Amino acid sequence: MKKPRIRKNIIPIRIKEARSERGYSCEVLGNKIGVSRQAISQYELGIIKPAFHTFKRLISVLNYPESFFYEDSSSYEEQIINIQLRLF
Repeated sequence: MKKPRIRKNIIPIRIKEARSERGYSCEVLGNKIGVSRQAISQYELGIIKPAFHTFKRLISVLNYPESFFYEDSSSYEEQIINIQLRLF
């Protein structure tokens, strides 16, 4: 049986933006999703892609829509506005 894969291209900087917006260090986010701080840094730099299940945990912990992390998502500003509206 095939492993699920991430089908679209993730924008690495979006991981860093979401992490920073939530106030998490690489170490804290890594601990929350079960990877090292080095792995988080490598995701943010685009050196490696998170595994499918890791990416799903990342989305859950950061509480961002999955589309925020993809190339074909709407503008960054629209995403931030939508997220801020959900928080209040």
